[in-house]
Amino acid sequence: MEVLYRKYRPITFDDMIGQDVVKTVLENASKLDDPPHVYLFAGMRGTGKTTAARIFAKALNCTSEGKKPCLNCESCKKFLEGSLDYVEIDAATHSSVDDARSLREMALIAPMSSKYRIFVIDEVHRLSPSAFDALLKIIEEPPPFSIFIFATTEPHKVPKTILSRVLRLDFSPINPELLASYLDKIANLEGYKLEKNLLLAIARRSEGSVRDSLSFLQQIFMLFEKKNLSTRDIYLVLGIPDDEIISNMMQFIYKGDLDNLVNLMDSLRTSSFSPLAIVDSWIYFVLSKINTDTRPLKFIDRLIEAKGDLRYDPNPFMRFELEVYAIFSLLNSNMRVSDESDNRILEKTEDIKEVINKDIKLLTPESSIEQKRVDLSIEQINKAYLKVLEQIKSTNPLLHAKYVAAKPIKFENNKVTFGFSKKESRWHKEQFDSNKEEREMIKIMLSKELGVDVDVASEFIEKETKKDSKAKSSTLTFPDILQHFNAKEIKND
Repeated sequence: MEVLYRKYRPITFDDMIGQDVVKTVLENASKLDDPPHVYLFAGMRGTGKTTAARIFAKALNCTSEGKKPCLNCESCKKFLEGSLDYVEIDAATHSSVDDARSLREMALIAPMSSKYRIFVIDEVHRLSPSAFDALLKIIEEPPPFSIFIFATTEPHKVPKTILSRVLRLDFSPINPELLASYLDKIANLEGYKLEKNLLLAIARRSEGSVRDSLSFLQQIFMLFEKKNLSTRDIYLVLGIPDDEIISNMMQFIYKGDLDNLVNLMDSLRTSSFSPLAIVDSWIYFVLSKINTDTRPLKFIDRLIEAKGDLRYDPNPFMRFELEVYAIFSLLNSNMRVSDESDNRILEKTEDIKEVINKDIKLLTPESSIEQKRVDLSIEQINKAYLKVLEQIKSTNPLLHAKYVAAKPIKFENNKVTFGFSKKESRWHKEQFDSNKEEREMIKIMLSKELGVDVDVASEFIEKETKKDSKAKSSTLTFPDILQHFNAKEIKND
């Protein structure tokens, strides 16, 4: 089977779905006698940037007096066969200054058989700073026969000197309803019949990317030979729960039915559903019911925040499960639950924390740690903290990376103060201050190593003065240099 996104790639502006503003601008530009010579197509993956660039290139050189591209004129036919006046470059593999210079030299050569020689640079943000500098002059004053089209998913990485010299067009994610309609058309052409709600599920799962949605559709076609697919088949491929599961989960939360909620979490854990996809489905479900049910307004901000965190969490399902129980607690804070149910959720939370921290044993208040005040040196605390970091590194490298920048600098009244560089470790301090659960874990592990119950705090380290820096550098002697380079002095007689 031919890859769907290639088989059904649009070849005219009318074939493209969505991006109405972009299409209008490009269609009008292709009719001008002297169109802008440098463009930037920006937007998420799979929204049609490269496709639009190819269609626009055909339209610019199309000789038809009517709608462009016509696909029938000599120029359009040559483009389909492979025109020498159209150059497409992947900046991810051609990012050096030498590649940019070669491109600049090519842009100075007149086209062979077309009105314009068109250069499309995909993922342009991957060019090196030197490569951007090499292109700057020709972008500022391009030859009258050269057109540059830059495409990128990360426009913020393109230098401002370039951005100020281009016509920028932003490609937005495709509306789910529109994308579902497009997928239905493709499915019918391939001989498959899918229900509308399933097509919408594919569109939402693709987050507005046409290419991703077609990839999901192809997976479904390849996995199931039958032409009439069930709801279960589709959701299995997408790795997302159906509305019934989300609805049940919300009802268990609203009714304070902890037993059934825990059972549902257990079944989801062993399913093929991605935690990120579950949260996505949950958010879409909430938004679809918001006009009749406003209760989710109390926790939807937590879902949105969790969605961002799940992308980088080493144990995403555990993080998701903790979030579900936190929402349960938020909505049922005034409800009395049985001791058995209360103990069950506590046990579940402890189990989750244990998995998240990769079997790092957390100490409980009933442990044998001493509560009395003691005097500890910074050297002792630093030695204990290094052991804590080693334990974390072996089990959770991501967590280790967040806290390795912390340095014990002060110990007063059984409180360890960690110092962070204001210039280099601002993010690390923000993580330390904002994540209460992780900070509590550090506190408990450090208390265990020190054998005494300690609290933890943070502050920025004062910047070293120039005077101190000069004083340190002045103590360096010639023998020190010899020792550093493992060298010896050779005297000339």
